[in-house]
Amino acid sequence: MKFTWKRTALACALVVCLALSAGCAKSSSNSNEGGIPTFTDIDNVNTGEDPVLGNPFEAAGVSDPIAFGKMFRDVRISAMIHHKEKLADLILYPLMVHDGKESRTIEDKAQFLEEYDTIITADVEKVLKDQKVNGLSATKDGVMAGKGEVWFRATNDNPQKYGVFAILTAKVK
Repeated sequence: MKFTWKRTALACALVVCLALSAGCAKSSSNSNEGGIPTFTDIDNVNTGEDPVLGNPFEAAGVSDPIAFGKMFRDVRISAMIHHKEKLADLILYPLMVHDGKESRTIEDKAQFLEEYDTIITADVEKVLKDQKVNGLSATKDGVMAGKGEVWFRATNDNPQKYGVFAILTAKVK
């Protein structure tokens, strides 16, 4: 096959168009207008966090720190983009919610979705947005985000499940 400048130019133009369209499709499918990652390709989201080394969550009974880190990332992103259904699936019910004065129990996903706006407050969203996985604190009681606004734990199941079990909706000073 003889290559001419017309065929070469056409081939180059085609490659450029394909590259541009692939780049546009990728950026539009993985982020919304605010630039926050969505769930279309959650495992490829670059959260900008350092990898989890060892098992910093062992004190809380977590056996798989990588799976715990993925759950934490999913909770963060769910709260940031207000993906109520996804966040509801990451709760270990019953969920304890404390508003600074009194505690209440959220029994199931339906109740969580009903009361979402009183549970996931702006303060809780900010804590989750600002919290990095390597900055979480693990104790025998669970894994704490912020100053105790959000608590995570592992189930006793094998394999373990990880999720949120308590939320403090009031701002911690």
